[in-house]
Amino acid sequence: SVIETMDDHHVHTFISLAGPHMGEFGIPGIFQDVIPWGRDLAWRFFFTAEFQSKLSVAAYWNDPRHDEHLKYFDHNTFLPVFNNEPNRSSQSPGQPKSETEAARYKRNLLRLEKLVLMMGGRDETIIPKESSHFEFYNENVSAVVPLEDTALWSQDHLG
Repeated sequence: SVIETMDDHHVHTFISLAGPHMGEFGIPGIFQDVIPWGRDLAWRFFFTAEFQSKLSVAAYWNDPRHDEHLKYFDHNTFLPVFNNEPNRSSQSPGQPKSETEAARYKRNLLRLEKLVLMMGGRDETIIPKESSHFEFYNENVSAVVPLEDTALWSQDHLG
């Protein structure tokens, strides 16, 4: 997000090590065993203004199930903004959606000569691990959708 907001950056190559670029929808390891219902209820908390402003994982929480996904666009003030998702409802907390700012973010990302996205093959913290490559679960959470099969790619929202 820093690169997208810096009009005068001189970054040649950005290397991302297991970044949750499409978000997080899972509870790592032992926590899933302890609170198996946690993932299903997290959006109720993570999509509130309080959690969005104070808890980093809330800014990355992306519940792909249909009804909850609509809440993601309405209430997540970070990830849909910086991914230039067209259904986002704001440009940042308290700011209306701005196509001008979205174009600026895309322009700044395009100034990179190289973008290197690394994913841990056994990553159990970023869920799904493919989020590191801008891939994410389908609406049924039954499969990961390849980047090339998303609107983010086909409609060129990132750059």
